[in-house]
Amino acid sequence: MNYSTIEFVFYFLLVLIIFTFITRKIKIPFLMAASSIWIFSWKMQWMFIYLAISLFNYFALYVFDKFKVIGQKKQYDYFFVLILTINTFIYISLKSGLFLGEGFETPYGLSFFMFILVGYLVDLWRAQDKFQLEKMSHFLLLPSFFPALMGGPIIRGKDFFTQLNKLSDFSLINFIDGMMIFGYGFCKFYFISKELSSLVEYITHPFAQNHFLVLVIVGFLGTVQAYIDFSSYCDMGRGVAKCLGINLNANFRAFYYAQNPNDFWQRWNISLGTWIRDYISFPLMLRWGRRINQSLILLFSFVLVGVWHGLELNWLLFGLLNGALIVLYNFIIKKWSVPYLGKFFVFFIFIGNGLLQKSNLIPSFNKLFEYSFLWKADEVPWRLIFSHGSSQLVWSIFILVVLEFFQEKHKDVDWFTKKNLVLKAFVVLSFFIWILYGLNSHQFLNDVKLPPVYFRI
Repeated sequence: MNYSTIEFVFYFLLVLIIFTFITRKIKIPFLMAASSIWIFSWKMQWMFIYLAISLFNYFALYVFDKFKVIGQKKQYDYFFVLILTINTFIYISLKSGLFLGEGFETPYGLSFFMFILVGYLVDLWRAQDKFQLEKMSHFLLLPSFFPALMGGPIIRGKDFFTQLNKLSDFSLINFIDGMMIFGYGFCKFYFISKELSSLVEYITHPFAQNHFLVLVIVGFLGTVQAYIDFSSYCDMGRGVAKCLGINLNANFRAFYYAQNPNDFWQRWNISLGTWIRDYISFPLMLRWGRRINQSLILLFSFVLVGVWHGLELNWLLFGLLNGALIVLYNFIIKKWSVPYLGKFFVFFIFIGNGLLQKSNLIPSFNKLFEYSFLWKADEVPWRLIFSHGSSQLVWSIFILVVLEFFQEKHKDVDWFTKKNLVLKAFVVLSFFIWILYGLNSHQFLNDVKLPPVYFRI
């Protein structure tokens, strides 16, 4: 069940109704069951894979907790190095299909699942003598919590478990705010994603292979498309979690307001950037910063960002491009003050990221370095290209930009949840009326059936 399908809307409402009326004692096991059923709706095999990984880690930690000797740091470190190595091998094997045959398909949300789990393991490792294993039901729910598994963010165990321990009964305010956030993501995806995807595919073939200017447009639109897909799924997931009484952090802010490459990655897949920083970059810099140039560590970290998306060449180049631009930008601004330099670098990130999400466009990169593009502008069939767009797409993007302007102004992606309760209730009621109207007119039947490629990670 994809977040953007009507099937998911009804599934979630059923989960919420049951969650509201069951006792507090079984709420967490119920959420674990609901998450398993959701994964099962994709593929039964994936549910068993996720469950097996979680159980393996829990029982390994359980056995360690029973037999560990307080104060024996070497044994403590050896155990966590071993279990983290095993999890890394599992992740790479599932990601690449290693030893699993040609017909194997990587489970959706695998990278989210493994990074959440590994992050919690590292936190336990760092706890040393304060090591404390959570309840089995809490532990199993952490990496497979269905509102976060497909669109993020990458949950931190400490924050998640604190909220689980404080789960309360149904809250009307949480429901209205959650449905506001969910509806915002649902509409953003429904009204923009499909049209934008169609436009990008139309422009890409055959124009982008031969024209520099069209390649730039395709790159920028590709980044916009990824932003719409990824951020809308995260919003839908956060909205669902909010209705259940759990707050998840926003994973995206309006990327086009970025002032420099560093600012871009404080807006784009925020939880991934902070995860890499806290568990990879900072530890490496603390341990090896005097022996290894910190720029190399930063570049290596962004290679991991690329690998997180996929093991293909285009994603490796994706990580290298972003890492190299950040390293170069940081080097230049330390020596010189260059006006608009940050915006100039961000422009290349916009274009490069959009192109590198499509492996078939890698051969076209040479067009970005041709000096003859200025004489080719009149060859581009502009009218044919822009006639493919729809007025719905234009108006939807305009409304989104206006809403995100207020996000920047208030420095809060959920600023609309701070409005009058009656107004919010009216908006939520209007959303459900639109859903019912859409069901009656069959407008949802052929729309948005498959998850975006960004979530096959």
